[in-house]
Amino acid sequence: VGEFVTMKFNMRKVIVFAGFLFLLLGCNFTIKGQKVYAQASAKEYATSLENGYNLGNTFESGMEDTVLKDEAAVRQMLTNIKSQGFTSLRIPITWIGHFNTETYVIEPDYIEQIGLVVRLAVEEGFPVVITMYNDSFEWICDTSDFDATLARFQGVWLQIGTYFKDYSDFVSFEAVNTPYFKDKTQKQQLKLLKKLIR
Repeated sequence: VGEFVTMKFNMRKVIVFAGFLFLLLGCNFTIKGQKVYAQASAKEYATSLENGYNLGNTFESGMEDTVLKDEAAVRQMLTNIKSQGFTSLRIPITWIGHFNTETYVIEPDYIEQIGLVVRLAVEEGFPVVITMYNDSFEWICDTSDFDATLARFQGVWLQIGTYFKDYSDFVSFEAVNTPYFKDKTQKQQLKLLKKLIR
């Protein structure tokens, strides 16, 4: 699976974890027979996700302008995924190109599009993990002005967290996929990563 860094927004506060997969949930309830454990550890939560389906580069393939705007088509896609025995859904999203690099404001249509897919997935009973995907290689890796990178990272995630804060606790967040920093040793990269997600 690899090592991921994850985020969960709960009660308007951001809780950040670095670990193998995802994070903990804030309450204990059942959706369509799937149990969510209160105060589960990251490992327990990851285990509860069981067979995960990765939507790959769905939001970078042109599908965001066609299939993913059609609610019936999205529902059919999710039904097909579920019929194959998958029990959770990971949605990798590259945000660069969809937010203003100066103000960090995400394009409303883009986040609404993601919100539609996430809402429909939760309605189908899927726990969903939203990620920050190719951004790691597009701009997060640039350490020439780390303060600017940090401000951008926090600015974008603040909006994502705010947008999804009232969604189901079946929605969790992976802060950055495959974290990487140019021309740095592993020790230096880990130090920068801790600063990024503190």
